[in-house]
Amino acid sequence: MQSLREILQTPLDSSVRTDSSILVVYPPEEEHEYRERLAKLLHFLKEQRASFRHIDLTTLPFEVIEARGLSPEIFSQEIEDASSVKRGLARAIREALIEKISNAAREVPGGSIILSGTSALYPVIKFADILTELRHLSCRIVLGFPGHEEGGKLYFMNQREGYNYLAVKLT
Repeated sequence: MQSLREILQTPLDSSVRTDSSILVVYPPEEEHEYRERLAKLLHFLKEQRASFRHIDLTTLPFEVIEARGLSPEIFSQEIEDASSVKRGLARAIREALIEKISNAAREVPGGSIILSGTSALYPVIKFADILTELRHLSCRIVLGFPGHEEGGKLYFMNQREGYNYLAVKLT
């Protein structure tokens, strides 16, 4: 977290795009410890008046289900056609995530967007795709990445992502 703290205190120039984002890679079983350390970092950044927004994604799937009026029907539909429900829900979550990050980026131009609770979107979201799609934003995205790197390949929730992240990796 010390390295992340130092990076986030460094002002961004206007040419920064999300392809210079940061993955904070940690073992999935250390989620609780990561969140505690992140809370301290967020408090520090707030005290320093750093330009950032924190987005906790833990409840995003439920927010999307509720906003679309899908509960409780989605659970009975899942029994009948699970793959169709999963595809539709993945698309809706992806749209909501992109909207949340884009809105936060408008609030802190040139600042940092810090995403936590990313495991809540597993396995429906591929964060490499999200970062690629948001490359045009003038901000830095910090992504909590519960997983590991092995042989130059990233494993989100210990499953091979299959994508190359154009991001700084902190472990």
